[in-house]
Amino acid sequence: MDASYLGNSSSVSVWIDYSTLANRVLPVVVFFNAITNVLYYLGAMQVIIRVIARVIRFVMKTSSVESFAVAAQIFLGQAESSIALKPFLKDVSRSGLNSVMTGGFATIACTYIAAYIEFGVPAQHLVAASFMSAPAALAVAKLGWPEDSDVEEIDLSNVQLDVGQETNTLEAASVGATATVKLVAYVVVNLIAFLAILSFLDAAISFYGERVGHPEINFEWLCSYIFMPLAIITGIPWNDCRTVATLIGKKIVLHDFLAYMDLGRLIKEDKLEDRSAVIATYILCGFGSIASIGVTLGALTAAEPSRRKDYARGVFRAFVCGNVACFMTACIAGMLYTEFTPVIYNNATDCNMTSLASCNTTMSNSSLYVLDLTNITQNEL
Repeated sequence: MDASYLGNSSSVSVWIDYSTLANRVLPVVVFFNAITNVLYYLGAMQVIIRVIARVIRFVMKTSSVESFAVAAQIFLGQAESSIALKPFLKDVSRSGLNSVMTGGFATIACTYIAAYIEFGVPAQHLVAASFMSAPAALAVAKLGWPEDSDVEEIDLSNVQLDVGQETNTLEAASVGATATVKLVAYVVVNLIAFLAILSFLDAAISFYGERVGHPEINFEWLCSYIFMPLAIITGIPWNDCRTVATLIGKKIVLHDFLAYMDLGRLIKEDKLEDRSAVIATYILCGFGSIASIGVTLGALTAAEPSRRKDYARGVFRAFVCGNVACFMTACIAGMLYTEFTPVIYNNATDCNMTSLASCNTTMSNSSLYVLDLTNITQNEL
């Protein structure tokens, strides 16, 4: 076996700052999971999820199981929400299964949100993206697979998460922190695996590119053109379209963790416009990678094996619907996002006619301005 092939695994160190990962990102994940488990022990998280599910059910007119599933997926993710829905998966319609799977592809677990914030991704937009993607996932899922029969409704109080069995809050925090060991191992192992795969893809594609006189062609180069139309339609500025398209390719083909890691680096290095960074945050917010298809099939099959064929039949459609939901929320965010340009005049006596006209032009295009005209004389006007 060629040594250069095995050398792809060692190239991971080029992409990851292990000290930052060990000292900043992973401790945040452990802390956040410990706090979340305490909230489960106290029953607070169950109440929050149930309230959100009722709101979604009232607004979207979806079934209780579908509403609860997407509400839980905002906080839990694909595997954990499947366990919570185990008693109801046997009888839910195929359209309902599509909604459940779509919600899993369109949202991310709150534990991952903590890690992505530590990367440098805007926290307020990341949280908003996760919440916005839940109803968007239901809307797209129902368009992708409409109900073809009446759904037997159940009481939302029967769809719930078990309260923790720990003795007190200290034990709940300890159990939550200990349970993070599996998650941390999952994150690190997947980072190493997918970054090595990315390095291999780059090397393989570059090899064939060199044969035709274009050594610059690699995996990221291909993604920047293949997914560029998706970046354009979401409102990304032209000069950032190829960069964001590369992030989209990494999310879909590899893993959203890698995409957010790169997004955080681009933000810190000021290589993206603020508008591009915000819209990209919404685009990437979801477990919408090809690898997540296997996670979804495995989690649902473990929860209810009798529906295995239905899962397999609808999982790719749900995968597409989940990513479409993320792009839809990104389009909405792009429509609503306004860059704030503060204009401050502390010494108004310095304001002449030219600066006043410039100020008015800026004010008309800005949502935030502070102007003091009290000392402007008649001659200056």
